[in-house]
Amino acid sequence: LAAALVLLASFVTRFYKLWDPSEVVFDEVHFGKFASYYIRRTFFFDVHPPLAKMLIAAQGYLVGLNGDYLFDKIGESYIEHDIPYISLRSFLIAFDNGMVVQSRLILLDTFMMIFLLGAVFFYIRFYKARFQAFGVAWWTNLCLAGVFLGLVTSVKLVGLLTVGMIGIAVIMDLWRLLDVDRGLTMQQWSHHFAARALALIAIPIIIYMSTFYVHFAVLNRSGPGDRYMSPAFQGSLYNSPLHASSHEVRYHHNITLKHKSMDAYLHSHPHNYPLRYTSGRVSSQGRQVTGYSHKDVNNFWTVLPVGNDTEALANNKNIVRNGDTIRLLHTGTDSYLFAHDVASPLTATNMELTTAPRNDSDSKYEDTLWRLEIDRSSVNETHWTTSTSYIRLISVRHGVAIYCNPKKLPDWGFGQFEINGNKKTTQEANVWVAEEIEGVHGGNNTALVPKEPLPISFFRKFFELNKVMIERNAALTKPHPYQSNAISWPFVLRGVSYWTKNDEHKQIYFMGHPTGWWLAFIALLGLGALLTAQVLAQRRGVEPISPLVARHLERSGGFLLLGYLVHFVPFMVMGRALFLHHYLPALMFAYMGIGILFQYIFVE
Repeated sequence: LAAALVLLASFVTRFYKLWDPSEVVFDEVHFGKFASYYIRRTFFFDVHPPLAKMLIAAQGYLVGLNGDYLFDKIGESYIEHDIPYISLRSFLIAFDNGMVVQSRLILLDTFMMIFLLGAVFFYIRFYKARFQAFGVAWWTNLCLAGVFLGLVTSVKLVGLLTVGMIGIAVIMDLWRLLDVDRGLTMQQWSHHFAARALALIAIPIIIYMSTFYVHFAVLNRSGPGDRYMSPAFQGSLYNSPLHASSHEVRYHHNITLKHKSMDAYLHSHPHNYPLRYTSGRVSSQGRQVTGYSHKDVNNFWTVLPVGNDTEALANNKNIVRNGDTIRLLHTGTDSYLFAHDVASPLTATNMELTTAPRNDSDSKYEDTLWRLEIDRSSVNETHWTTSTSYIRLISVRHGVAIYCNPKKLPDWGFGQFEINGNKKTTQEANVWVAEEIEGVHGGNNTALVPKEPLPISFFRKFFELNKVMIERNAALTKPHPYQSNAISWPFVLRGVSYWTKNDEHKQIYFMGHPTGWWLAFIALLGLGALLTAQVLAQRRGVEPISPLVARHLERSGGFLLLGYLVHFVPFMVMGRALFLHHYLPALMFAYMGIGILFQYIFVE
């Protein structure tokens, strides 16, 4: 009867007036938009793995979502755009685990928490079947625990915390089995180890990678996520504007070189370095080579071949290829770019870059030679193209790469970025891209790169996307008015405004129930105190409670306390912006801790 009442109450609190509000709420602006992108098969970028987003999109497709509406901003009307939002929200509630606000909206957390609970549930069932090792129930629950670990990780990277929690429990279990008193041979123990590795490592990895395989298969068209990815990744998508507009770079082309990650063009002008810097060091007083943030005629450089046959060099219109040795002639000052053994203005450990006039460059010839290295993230790794080739230019004589320093030069350098020769040639700050060829604007030019997608391997796309996801997730440090510190979460000091409609005096405000959250936290503190007291009592040879009750407290209470700490403590050291809903996975373990504490005090 109690279970039926809880089920009924859960149903009512989650389905009551599900249609209200009929507007975009909080992160529905993101995940609704992503569902539309899936239906359009348009590539987008998000810091979370794809599984839950694909499930939302699949449900949307089944109930008539056509992908035309992009959930542009919070407060937009679903009714005006004919969006089946009630069906979308209902689907999520069917898999809800008890968090009312999160479960009523089109968000990822419901999927994450049900998969998390599934992983914990089946691991506990596996542990309870330990006396029938390698039996049907043992294998079934072990493999299902692995399946749910793969699912929770495929929804949010926070799922890795669940993997860590189960991993700690497995290590402790294997350590217990290693005890000679258990009577297992090393061969038998290795079978236990292999079974757990297969189910709890291999199966989750396969599931995680499979979700990305489907993700890439569906999102095969160029879209708003292109800009986060490498040229090679973009070139594998249909209708990629970057790929379609690229041209092969040939000798004697006048090009502009732009830094990969900074808004800076390789630039020179008829102004010299000062003889002496404020630090007391001296320069060559050669012409300045800088990084300039705007399009300018002084950004153009002519790509020239090397050799002794003047006539052959003049007629060489070949494509520039990976590994070629080239010279760069600055068109504005008619001088060659070179590096030499003089310290750069702001970075004493790097070499100064300057230019030598064409008619006086013979003595500097060896210094003006640059080796072209095309990065493997480019669309084509064999020949140089605009927009789609990431390149490094390495001085043949000195072995330094053209580097753009994020620091800017003083007034004598017009506040432009410092450019110098970097001895650490593999750094990302040495990467450039040819942006423009003078006089070439696409269209009918014969050098236009074919527009058909150039496939790259699944593993290359998989590792690149995951790398970018991790980097972008860590970079979410921009302050938000509703962000909060993890240490404040158990005390429910503030919530998050999800949606407001001032003219009707309506608001959705996410905030935990103080009584429940405080009680859960107190229960966790109580469990921690009891476990500590029990360990100390055992050390002193005292048994204040029966061994059976003590073992149950240690295993059940310890497991839940471990789950809480693993899903809570890491947020205390994260540098990214955090919100109250990040506490929900840890809160579930705290709520279960109330039950363990109640059972210990009033039952056992």
